[in-house]
Amino acid sequence: QAGPHLQNDLTTEESFTGGVPKTVKGGKRYWREAFVQLMAMSVEYGTPQFFLTLTANEMGWNDLRHACGGHSHGSRPVEATRHYQHRWTQFKSTYLAKGRSPIGNITHLWYRHEEQA
Repeated sequence: QAGPHLQNDLTTEESFTGGVPKTVKGGKRYWREAFVQLMAMSVEYGTPQFFLTLTANEMGWNDLRHACGGHSHGSRPVEATRHYQHRWTQFKSTYLAKGRSPIGNITHLWYRHEEQA
């Protein structure tokens, strides 16, 4: 059974079956909650107008190789992840900040960030 700090986040059935709470990123309950939030935004604000998919260019980013001490990103996963997180944070603050941005006036924002192995 889940401890008291998780008990409020689990249904009765999950507390006995070892279900994953919705606060754990990547779990089924987490993505269900994210889906519900996204649908609520669509109902409240209308159809989303802009979609974007980004993929890291591990082989083409010279700054990534530098961040990994000249080694392959695969041999330095911590450094590579930290550098990718830095680039993502910079992108968000430059292009996805609410209000005026280089891509237009952003009034509402929802994004999904996945890590793949």
